[in-house]
Amino acid sequence: MQDSTPREKVLKRSGTPLIHKTNQPFPNVDWEKSVYRLSDDSREEMFAKAFTKIGGQFIFCENELDALENVISLAETKGWHNFFVLKKTH
Repeated sequence: MQDSTPREKVLKRSGTPLIHKTNQPFPNVDWEKSVYRLSDDSREEMFAKAFTKIGGQFIFCENELDALENVISLAETKGWHNFFVLKKTH
């Protein structure tokens, strides 16, 4: 009788688990339930919460004027005198 080829040996070993069934390791898992946590918060709110949680300071601005006013106020509070601004062009 001829020995099996290495390929046949691998295929024989990999097919064995398919023959013998095992019990479900997590029988109470709801496989239809979403794995993503839903939130009522907007993306901006979720970012602001996560950013402040790690020590960042987040100020939500409604428009460019509001942003500029907040930057000026922050600069006065922190004693900043120099700024670096990068303007993105389209």
